[in-house]
Amino acid sequence: MNAPLEPFVPDAVDRRIVVATQAGLPLVPRPYEAVAEQVGISAAEGMSRIRRMLAAGAIRRIGAVPNHYAL
Repeated sequence: MNAPLEPFVPDAVDRRIVVATQAGLPLVPRPYEAVAEQVGISAAEGMSRIRRMLAAGAIRRIGAVPNHYAL
């Protein structure tokens, strides 16, 4: 029998990542590294936290949101 999963409880860093990505990812070659730098963590920790939030359902998806007017 599988052990019950612990509920996801975001900490201050998780919240800063969400705030930093809500308007979209930066348009740079390595956007996740830029977000991690903005939040003040390593790129590896940033990716680990994003993966954890995706697995827990705190983030439902990551996708492109084009500005149709600019295109």
